[in-house]
Amino acid sequence: MPRMAKPLTAAKVRTAGPGRHADGLAPGLYLTVRNGKRSWIYRFTSPTQKKPGSNSGRLRDMAVGPVALETDQPGLTLAKARERAADLRKLILGGVDPLDHEAEAAAAQAAEAEASRAAGTTFAEAAQRMLKAREGTWKNAKHAAQWRSTLEGLPAALRQSPVNAITKRDIADALAAPWREIPETARRLLGRIMETMAFAKAEDVLPEQFSVAALREGVVTILGDQKEHRRAAGYGHHPALPWRHLPAFWAALASHRGHSADALRLLILTALRTAPVRAARREHFDLERALWTIPAAAMKMGRAHRVPLPDEAVALLRGMEPKRTGYLFPGQRRTGRAPADKPISDMALLTLMRKMKGPHGRGWRDDEGQLATPHGFRSSFRDWVADTGGPADAADAALAHAVKGKTKAAYHRSDLFDLRRPLMAEWASFVTGAGTTGAGAAAGAEG
Repeated sequence: MPRMAKPLTAAKVRTAGPGRHADGLAPGLYLTVRNGKRSWIYRFTSPTQKKPGSNSGRLRDMAVGPVALETDQPGLTLAKARERAADLRKLILGGVDPLDHEAEAAAAQAAEAEASRAAGTTFAEAAQRMLKAREGTWKNAKHAAQWRSTLEGLPAALRQSPVNAITKRDIADALAAPWREIPETARRLLGRIMETMAFAKAEDVLPEQFSVAALREGVVTILGDQKEHRRAAGYGHHPALPWRHLPAFWAALASHRGHSADALRLLILTALRTAPVRAARREHFDLERALWTIPAAAMKMGRAHRVPLPDEAVALLRGMEPKRTGYLFPGQRRTGRAPADKPISDMALLTLMRKMKGPHGRGWRDDEGQLATPHGFRSSFRDWVADTGGPADAADAALAHAVKGKTKAAYHRSDLFDLRRPLMAEWASFVTGAGTTGAGAAAGAEG
C-alpha cells in the first residue's frame, strides 16, 4: 500500500527545496520548486484520453498557477490551491478532462473576443486598413487619392456600419443615386466597395463562408440593369454629334461662359478624352510653340502625349485668366471656402451639353436621336477625317489610340506630330466655321 503524503503547511510551502512535493490533503496537488520559482501543478488520470494500446487513462499534469506566500500576493496560496484542486477533481469525476476543458474554454473566449472585434470593425476602418495595405501598389499618387476620396465620400450610414452587418440593401441604398445619374462612376465605386469587403474577409472580420461575388450580384439585382442608366448618362457607345453639325454647335457654345464651356471648347479642338482635358495644368502648355504636353499619368494608355495646338486653341488659352501653375479648369469652390486643388468634375461638360437646347429645342443629338456626349466629339472628328479623305494614321495618333497588332506597333513608333499639326488646324478651322469642310487639304499638303 503506497505511503500517504503528509499535508503541506504554509511553512513547508515557503521552505521546501527543489523538486515536487505532494499535498496529502488534496490528492493530485503538487508544489514544484525549480530554479528558485514555486508553482502549483495538478496531476490526474484523464477520464477521456487513454494510454496508447491500453484502456487505462493517460496521466497528465496541469499548471495551476504560481505560489502566493501571502494572501495579498499574486498567485495561489495553499488554501486557494486546494480549492482549485477540488474543483478540478469534480470535473474528472464528471468525466471531463480538465486540460481539454480549459483549452475549450480558452478557444470559446478567443472566439467570442474575435466576434466582438469583428462586430465592432466598421466599413470605414476596414477601408482604412485596406488603403494602408495597398500603399506602394497604386499606379500613381492620383490613383491612390481617387480610391481614398471615393471610399471616404460614401454615405455615413454605410461607412459607420459594422462590416459583418452590412447587407445588399445597405450598399444598394448608398449607390442608388449615382447608379442612375453617373453610372460609370457608380460601377467603379461598387468595385471598390467589393474590394474592401474582400479585404475584410481576408482579415477574418467576415466569416470564411461569406461570398463577395454573391454580395455584388445581389446589389446589382436590387439596383437594376444599368444599360438604360448608362445610355441616358451618355456612356457606353458615347452618342456623337454628326460632324456636319459641329460649326452650328460651336456657334451655340459661344453664348456660354465659364470653365465648363472653355473645357468643352478645348476638348473639341483637340479631339481628346475628357480626362486629360479636365486634368490639364497650365505648366503643361507652351503657347509660344503651340504645344501641349500631357503627362503619361493623365493618359488612358499610360504614355505621354504631345498635342499640336491650332491657332483657335492658342487664342482660347491666351484669353483665359492668366496663371502660371495649377489646373486650367479648377473645380468649383464651395460657398465660403477657398478653391480646392482639384479639377473640374467629370459631369460638368456633360451637364453643360444637356442644358444646350439644340437647333430644334430638343438638345444636340446623334443620328439615332440620343443626346450627344463630350466623348462623342472624338467620333465626330474621326468620321470627319474618314468622310473627307484625311490621313487615317494621323487621326488615330491625334486620338492617342493604341496601335493594334504587335508587328504594326513595333514599326509604328512615331507620333506623327508633323502630320497631325496641319490636320488639327484644318479641323479647328472647320469647327469654328472659318475654313473648308474637309481634311483632304491637310492631307494633300503633307503629300
